[in-house]
Amino acid sequence: MKEITIYNTLKGRLETVSFEFTDENTTWFEDLEDYYIYRIADAFGGVVSHNK
Repeated sequence: MKEITIYNTLKGRLETVSFEFTDENTTWFEDLEDYYIYRIADAFGGVVSHNK
């Protein structure tokens, strides 16, 4: 598990949550150096992105 900071749109604020990025819930973009997004995961009823 990793603690990440997300913006909760329902509450209108930043929150720290525990989340595990796995092959089952994550699309990785490691080989695409020109993109700012590193990975996107299904989480908390929505999508979580992780920047480089």
